[in-house]
Amino acid sequence: MPRWSQTELDAFLARRAASRTGTPLNSDSTAPAGTRGELRESKIRADVIEYCRVRGWLVFSGTTAHATGRTVGEPDLTVAAHLGLVYFVELKSKTGKLRPEQAAVATWLERLGHKWLLVRSLKEFIAATEIEAP
Repeated sequence: MPRWSQTELDAFLARRAASRTGTPLNSDSTAPAGTRGELRESKIRADVIEYCRVRGWLVFSGTTAHATGRTVGEPDLTVAAHLGLVYFVELKSKTGKLRPEQAAVATWLERLGHKWLLVRSLKEFIAATEIEAP
């Protein structure tokens, strides 16, 4: 799949911002009241999932409303991207910290040769996945 030009990325981000009643998309701007100026994990999650959908990538995720009963420390998202790439994505706010179980799973995945990402904004996700784009 071809890379997005800066113009296409800017247009995508502008559409996303407009569809969310003007809420900024990047961590450099102010988030909704009550979040101390940082993006909430749920907002980052929605933005990353939408970006993947637009790219034609598959995203597998559980609900964040309650414990899933799946693997302890399992990343928030599994993204099946272009060229057979699969990313295991842990989403955190700017100040969010990994739990020990999450850090252990991250280490294990990396030792097995998988792509594990810690993402604190849509821009971070795009930067991490564009490195390997054709």
